[in-house]
Amino acid sequence: MGPMTKEEKVEWDDLVRTKKVLEDGIADLSDILEVEEDESERARIQHHIQLGQESLDAIRKAIPD
Repeated sequence: MGPMTKEEKVEWDDLVRTKKVLEDGIADLSDILEVEEDESERARIQHHIQLGQESLDAIRKAIPD
């Protein structure tokens, strides 16, 4: 990444932090999903994983792995 303004740096750092939070959250929910037996709870967890993954995919366009 080339030179950036202070404002751009703040936004970039926020995206980096958000990316990490989403990655950790998706991993945590995936672990919970492995042991959850209640079908309605599994569906809820899968929905949240999907939402997190969609957000993560958008961030990865700006900040690739």
